Amino acid sequence: MKQIIIGIFIGILCIVGWLYFLDFDEVIHHFDNLDLRLVVLALIVYFAAYFVRSMRWKIILDPIVKLNPFRIFALFISGMFLNYLIPIRLGEVAKSIFLKNTKKIPISKSLPTIFINKIMDLFPIFFLFILLPFVPFKFNKTVVILFILLFIAFVILAVMMILSLTHLEWLTAILKKTVFWIPAKFKTLIDKFITKFVESVAVVHHRNTVILEMIGMTIISIILDAAYFYLLFRAFGYNINPLIAFYGYTLLNLSYILPSPPAQLGSQEIFSLAIFAYALGVNKNLVGAVFAFSHIFTGIAITCIGIVSLSIVGVSIKDALDFRMQFNQANKKIKGDK
Repeated sequence: MKQIIIGIFIGILCIVGWLYFLDFDEVIHHFDNLDLRLVVLALIVYFAAYFVRSMRWKIILDPIVKLNPFRIFALFISGMFLNYLIPIRLGEVAKSIFLKNTKKIPISKSLPTIFINKIMDLFPIFFLFILLPFVPFKFNKTVVILFILLFIAFVILAVMMILSLTHLEWLTAILKKTVFWIPAKFKTLIDKFITKFVESVAVVHHRNTVILEMIGMTIISIILDAAYFYLLFRAFGYNINPLIAFYGYTLLNLSYILPSPPAQLGSQEIFSLAIFAYALGVNKNLVGAVFAFSHIFTGIAITCIGIVSLSIVGVSIKDALDFRMQFNQANKKIKGDK
């Protein structure tokens, strides 16, 4: 509870900072052009993108446990809902815990599939570089910093993906070296967990067809992402360049890797303003209107569908929000979950 209270306080500070840069009257004025038909279409596209991601996770998870598309989507949305509520983004770990509790799947088996699925969400970085010559924006300081960070992330992603497909033993050794700072009394446990983790990464090893399917689904999901924000800006009467929509949402999606306040309160507004207005040159008050509205209506949608999804998974909201329970079970896994 303390973490949630601190997160809300930080979120409120972010909102105050966000409002400082905007003309509130102009932000409100942009709502005069709102087309609710396009909003509904945008919402459908929004969840379609996450459905595709859940199906991508399904093909990774199939060798371990076969779940029908309806249940895998419910699991996926349950984790997304918890990420939305809990500041330290335990939703990804929670999906593994739900699988352990309902299907008796060890965390060390399911967690790597979630890791691989999330890694695939970094794949659009590749397209950001390819499409760079065609995007109409100026290289200011914000853009340069963003692309330096993206390049670093892309190199790390490329190395990890190549090693996971060619030299799993090298990947194991590298990961073990990255935890050199952990106290010696935990070193054996962590090394054991990393070994099991990397062994489970082999679910895609030598499965070239599956890898191609994953890449195809990733491309479809990022097209849907770009279409979502394209439709939202159109709903506000602004004909945004589709490439700008793609760049903006892809960069914003990458920011979700970072810890955020509950319901991404304030953090989404700050990141969207920095990316769309100051990096990509869209009118800042229009960006403020679009993302304030987007945050509210997607938040309501995620909450409603998330509650239903938890019910399908068989988890109460009280248990889902008890992240101490999640940590305790994860720690038991590190100590040797069979």
